[in-house]
Amino acid sequence: MKVKKYFKTEDAGKLQRGRYELIDFLKGIMIISVVLYHFAWDLADIAGFQAVKSFLGTNIAWYWQQISCGTFIFLSGVCCHFSRNNLKNGARVLGFGIIITVVTFIAEIVMNQMGFGGVFIWFGILHFIGCACLIMGLCEKAFAKVPAAIGAPLGLVLYLLTRGVYVLTEKIPAGYIGLTFGAHEAERLRLLQLPHSLYSHIGMEWLGFGTFGFSSADYFPIIPWIFLFLSGYYFWNLIKNTKFREKTNRFGTGFINKIGRNTIWVYLIHQPVLIAITAVIALVFGK
Repeated sequence: MKVKKYFKTEDAGKLQRGRYELIDFLKGIMIISVVLYHFAWDLADIAGFQAVKSFLGTNIAWYWQQISCGTFIFLSGVCCHFSRNNLKNGARVLGFGIIITVVTFIAEIVMNQMGFGGVFIWFGILHFIGCACLIMGLCEKAFAKVPAAIGAPLGLVLYLLTRGVYVLTEKIPAGYIGLTFGAHEAERLRLLQLPHSLYSHIGMEWLGFGTFGFSSADYFPIIPWIFLFLSGYYFWNLIKNTKFREKTNRFGTGFINKIGRNTIWVYLIHQPVLIAITAVIALVFGK
């Protein structure tokens, strides 16, 4: 990710321009983790490996997914500072998300004929990041008025409190305001139960209010993820003029950093490849 804006150094107001390699490194690690997680889901849903499916129901797998995707979204908020035009960038990423929706819709039809399914993506992580960048492009002047020392922790708190908004049960949507500590019902602290009427309108899934029966192989609605995205946006303002940023400008390894600079292409390519590999595995092992 090229740094498009100048940022101050400690050397008497001198300016430097370049890359912040730590972000590339972290994004590279997170996208590799996401790819591995998606492969596990494909093995469970498409190939029908019960052992993998059981593992994905554990808290270890839950934390794996949450940390990987959450860190990636947080870093995407940081990267808004490095874009010349967040509106243009958001439209581009959202366009890729729409392409994924079309492709996975066709793949779902084809794979259903083969006895597989569960690959359709309606509002995945690219849809979310595209919309978040568009929101940033439209509202950045307003966001900039909030002090970073308030915006960063407030965004994190709001994200933690609204994580349960899009939780669904087997019977009816049961979103809530509260805290979620794990993958199971006993690990949720419900402070405020949201009315079921919020989940009765088809077309509101993008916001986080999925109707009964709604499903998406990859689902990242605006609520709660926009708050984590904004926390990342404000976090950069807290560290950009610090010694920490100075010391981590060139952090990482060439291979992983290169992956981190091309995460969108990795994301676009990896799932079709994984689905094809998993379908072959399923046929060979006879799901």
